[in-house]
Parts: sequence; C-alpha cells; structure tokens
Amino acid sequence: MPLIEKFDIVSGYRISRQDPLIRKVSAFMWGALVNALFKIRVSDVDSAFKLYRRKIFDEITLTSQGALIDTEVLAKAKAKGYTITEVGVNHYLRVAGEQTGAKLSVILKAFIELFKLKSSFSKV
Repeated sequence: MPLIEKFDIVSGYRISRQDPLIRKVSAFMWGALVNALFKIRVSDVDSAFKLYRRKIFDEITLTSQGALIDTEVLAKAKAKGYTITEVGVNHYLRVAGEQTGAKLSVILKAFIELFKLKSSFSKV
C-alpha cells in the first residue's frame, strides 16, 4: 500500500511462478511483445495483483472484452503519463478450477484485441 502513495499504478509480478514450463514461456513471450509494442516495461503484465489510482479510469476508455484488459489499462495509463512500479507477489499452484488463458479461443481473441489496440495508438 505505501507504493500507491508514490506511484499511480502498483503492478504485481509473480515470484517463483508455479505454472507449467509452456505457460511460463508463453507468458514471457506475450509480455515481451506487449512491452515492445507499448513500452510499458512491466515484468508480468497479466498478474492479477494491481493497484490503480481511481482517476486513471476517469481519463481512459476501455474497449477490451477479454484477456487484453490488463495490457490496455497499463498501455493507456502509461501513454497519459501515469507512473508504474512493481512489487513481487507470491504465486501458488492452482488447486481448484480450470485455467482458461491457454485456450486457443482466448489467445486468438487477445491477439485480435492487441492489434486493434496498437492500431488505435497509431492514430493518436
């Protein structure tokens, strides 16, 4: 919590990520792509732990309907000059439920939304 007093966004990154190797590799590649396209510079764009200042959402319009939402918020906030810092968070093995991030339909939708988002940045 003290970091939100100094920064506009506190984004978590998973310490000792407890996922299968293929998931770790795909997350790394996705993060590298997102960081390259939007110059966000976060270690774990899709970590569920994030703290945002409320005013950010008064200044940006969100259009993503799926997995790209974290990227969209971070990219648009960064473009508006908001500051971002990171903090490590513990990550544990999933003991219930089902992962959906690796489904082909989720991945395809994320890529479609990614290129739409990048295209909207090109028009600004």
